[in-house]
Amino acid sequence: MKKLFLYCLLFIVLFSADLAAQNSKMKPSNNVSHQDSLKKTLVELNHSEKHKVLQYAHQLKQDVDQQIIAEYNMLTEEQKKYLTAYAKSLTETEKEKQLTTISWDSDTFEFGQIDEGEIAEHTFKVTNTGKLPLVIDSAKSSCSCTVPEYPSYPIPPGESAEITIKFDSNKRTGPIQKAVVLYNNSSPNFRSILKIKGLVVPKK
Repeated sequence: MKKLFLYCLLFIVLFSADLAAQNSKMKPSNNVSHQDSLKKTLVELNHSEKHKVLQYAHQLKQDVDQQIIAEYNMLTEEQKKYLTAYAKSLTETEKEKQLTTISWDSDTFEFGQIDEGEIAEHTFKVTNTGKLPLVIDSAKSSCSCTVPEYPSYPIPPGESAEITIKFDSNKRTGPIQKAVVLYNNSSPNFRSILKIKGLVVPKK
């Protein structure tokens, strides 16, 4: 009787294991289920919408944090300090930003007299005289005819950078004075103002 009981118990265990294995094979995995759902959805999308899905999939695959850390580890200790300070500055409000000091070779350029239609161009030089990186966040000109070009990267302490301003005199004559405001983390006003002026002679 005891042996019969053991045989019955063994048969139940083996049968249960075999049944569980069969159920496992029959049940689709979550991955397959999601894949089938995606395929059905893609059929309903147009070409442009499918490209958006593709771009999103690409973004999900990228680990931007790890890419930044990889680049960080390739920098010198001084450069690491600048990068960390710059990243932190992006999370701070204007009043919270750590300020630096700067000096300009000049803040005004007189281009003299030019003929209407000519382009006046000048490059200003700024030096970071403080102890923290100088970050120029944005620039705003007083006229669409005046276009500034400035570095998008942080300017380390002790180093200089160039800011170029181009003035297009087309359809603008007479005495001219244009200004460009550079918004940055310089003390005390969080901005610098550069001016360009002169005389535009009308076309004859």
